Amino acid sequence: MIQQNRLEQVVYAKLKKIESVDKTFISILNEICNEIIFTNLEFLEKIIEIEKLFRENKIQCIFLKGLILSKQIYGNFTFRTCRDIDVLVDVSDLEVAKSVLIKAGFSILGANYNTVKQKKYLVENFHHLNFIHENSEIVVELHWNISPVHSLEIIKFQKECIKNKELLEINSLKLFHLNDIDEFIFLCIHGCRHLWFRLFWLKDIQEYLNQNDDLFLKKVLEKAKLYKLEKYIFSTFEILNSFENSQNLYSQKDNEKIIQSGKLTKVAISAIEKSSLFSEQSLLKMAFLHYKMIFLLDGFNGIFREIYRRRIKPENWNYFVFSDRFFRLNLVFSRSIWALRKLKNKT
Repeated sequence: MIQQNRLEQVVYAKLKKIESVDKTFISILNEICNEIIFTNLEFLEKIIEIEKLFRENKIQCIFLKGLILSKQIYGNFTFRTCRDIDVLVDVSDLEVAKSVLIKAGFSILGANYNTVKQKKYLVENFHHLNFIHENSEIVVELHWNISPVHSLEIIKFQKECIKNKELLEINSLKLFHLNDIDEFIFLCIHGCRHLWFRLFWLKDIQEYLNQNDDLFLKKVLEKAKLYKLEKYIFSTFEILNSFENSQNLYSQKDNEKIIQSGKLTKVAISAIEKSSLFSEQSLLKMAFLHYKMIFLLDGFNGIFREIYRRRIKPENWNYFVFSDRFFRLNLVFSRSIWALRKLKNKT
């Protein structure tokens, strides 16, 4: 539970001060935290390498969440537990960025494209490619969108994020990241879309609020309303308010929007409760909550788009794919190809 929610360092910092806590447990937690610090330093080294390679190839990039966020709100690169590196590039740079990563020792993990129509489908329906390094096994998510949902509001917000990006400079280290307001909104979007699968994401939100005043919150709400993204903010606030000792984070005039986000909040809290269970029943429940969340955020159009997006299964293309001339057949036979791929993997 602690590791799933990436709360190792938070729990360790609290429990090590309590004399009555079992010393063996504290020792195990301490070892885990030391491993996290070492791993994060490896990730930082890889981030610096990727930034240098992208800069040399004239690719502008922005690093999302991860170690950069850890530095922004916790003051160091090692407090957040990271499992991958998220980097955002313009879709026009996708081909070059992909080539650069492969030359640097990364290989594609999962869905990939090799033709014009394959790329078009992936770009229009997904938001990143996964890469894994052949030696370190560090995973990189190469994003062209900040969200799997390509709504007009999120696309406009993303353009604003890129326009207002900030530079983190530490000695010779120079890394672009989102500014605090854009990062906060992005974290709310990301958390809601993923049903707050990691409780540490809520810890990030709370830390932002602890470190900033009412003016920061006002600017967040103003920008969210400008791009019609306030449902993500209000739902996040409602979830935080469901925890003990959380402050009231919104004004009475926002009551209508809060009521609209209430159903989304209930879905998210239900998902948080189910996320620690790994039974077949709980997985089905999580799938149901996922589609319910999509309906509450995007309506029936969102449901249809998600079904279409997942039906073609681009991961099949590594096993078998029809040529661009017959590209629609990939949709028609996606289930059959998927079944054959699973059968082959078992044998």
